[in-house]
Amino acid sequence: MPDVPTRFVLFAFGEELAAYTQAHLALLTTMANAPAGCEFVVVTTHPRNFHWFDGRLRLLVIDGQQLTAWKGPGGFFWRTKIEAIRHAAALGPAHIVYLDSDVLATAPLAELCAGLAQGRVYMHQREFTLGGTRRRGHRALRQLIPRTHAGTSVALESEMWNAGVVAVGATQHGLLGHALALCDSFIAAGQHTLHEQFAFSVALAGTGALHAAEPWILHYWGNKPGFQEAINAQLAAIWIRQLNVDQAIAFVQANPIRRPVSVRRRWWNRWFKGLAGVAG
Repeated sequence: MPDVPTRFVLFAFGEELAAYTQAHLALLTTMANAPAGCEFVVVTTHPRNFHWFDGRLRLLVIDGQQLTAWKGPGGFFWRTKIEAIRHAAALGPAHIVYLDSDVLATAPLAELCAGLAQGRVYMHQREFTLGGTRRRGHRALRQLIPRTHAGTSVALESEMWNAGVVAVGATQHGLLGHALALCDSFIAAGQHTLHEQFAFSVALAGTGALHAAEPWILHYWGNKPGFQEAINAQLAAIWIRQLNVDQAIAFVQANPIRRPVSVRRRWWNRWFKGLAGVAG
């Protein structure tokens, strides 16, 4: 296939403002590190929340009815993530790099893009195998063994990868459809909140070319409050100084957010918050 662009994709929906502020920093840091010629697409229920980017994005607008349809007959919410990525991939030939909103690009992305052109696929990082995990919620996924799902066997050796990043090359869009078929088969076998993540993991691992995107992408789901505080401060500075997109890209590149990626919350933190009437 001739040279094709890399298309970075985000999925932003609902009413929670934090999802959109996080998406802004994810986009700005990605733009700061992406090679020339890349595309940026946001699948969203609220396109006005991205007007500041002033034409730098392609917005694919969806509504609540579309979200409901994407949940499928089983009503599994995170099935929508697979559908959103497929929706963006259908725009035309491109390497696809999906990013959760709670990520920051921390290094030049040219090597990742080149890897996609060479047949590699990426997720954020490997987390566990079905047979090796001790967490009760993770072990519940063993209900999927020893069945074959969408023509693919699931075993104790099957790996779970973090889906904060999901990336496939321009000739590998079919993997997204395979992930959807796997997800639907998993849903039919029993409910679990990680079906979409495991579906991506199984589909992409089947290529034998799955690699971690962690060297380039930081996924801060384990410390959202800490990063949200820093994100709010950066967006406030951008707004007060009335920076345009290019100036904001330079600003976030010169002022990287440095916080612990994961913070373990002790049981007494929740207990004291409960006493004080504070949520979370």
